[in-house]
Amino acid sequence: MLGILLMILKVIGLLLLGILGLFLALLVLVLILPVPYHVWVSGDTNALDQFAYRIKIFGIQLLPKKERSRRKAAHGMSKKQAPEEASRSAEEQPVSPTRQITGDSRPTGEGETTVLQQTSSEPTRTESRQEENNHKTKQKRQRSGKKKEKNSSGKDLRAIWDRVRTELADEGNHRAIRHVFSEIRYLLSHFGPRRVRADVVFSLGDPANTGYATALLSACPFSYGIDTRILPDFELQELYLRGWMDVRGHVRMIHVLVIGIRLLFDKDIRNVLKKVLKKK
Repeated sequence: MLGILLMILKVIGLLLLGILGLFLALLVLVLILPVPYHVWVSGDTNALDQFAYRIKIFGIQLLPKKERSRRKAAHGMSKKQAPEEASRSAEEQPVSPTRQITGDSRPTGEGETTVLQQTSSEPTRTESRQEENNHKTKQKRQRSGKKKEKNSSGKDLRAIWDRVRTELADEGNHRAIRHVFSEIRYLLSHFGPRRVRADVVFSLGDPANTGYATALLSACPFSYGIDTRILPDFELQELYLRGWMDVRGHVRMIHVLVIGIRLLFDKDIRNVLKKVLKKK
């Protein structure tokens, strides 16, 4: 009997170890496996109807959704709406009277029914007015409650922003800020695009601003690619951006994990977060 129990416990332990091993293997794959992305944008800022874009991950188009699914959804909605519209039209059609009354001839009791209808319509009107008043009062209360919530949330955000400004002005926190910016540069260097193809013409309206933007773009390595052409327009004093861009790259989640561990082990960053998020 004891041997059977030990065998059962052994089998259960092996199953648990197998499940744990599979979970760890999947976690390692998620962290190390590169996730490729593809972004394509084309259009003109002055003509929004010509704007188009595609975003793919693992070769699967996420945005915008394919037109087939939209057509199927619209077709299904039309099928559902057809019987509803038919039933509504049948209800709205006037019912033909069974007989016409001419002259003064009318069935007995008709006058009584009209009087009853008139008397019964009066309380319904008063009830409808009361319901309208109650609905208006509810709306006013809801609006006042929403305004109070917005004011309270706005005050909280202002208080947090004031604390952030005071902490950023402190010289002792400059090291933490430099560390955060260095980690952001590290993340962008790994998450940045590996291949960029572009044919873009742009102007910021002012030749000086266009020159500043060109200087910033010249510091980016992708602007010197063979298939990349970015031309500034210094003559036309109009804000516009025209052309297309094709960006490809990949992302590894292991870099996010490494950056998170580095930031958590930094004492200066922990002190800044405690001061900013502390309660009044």
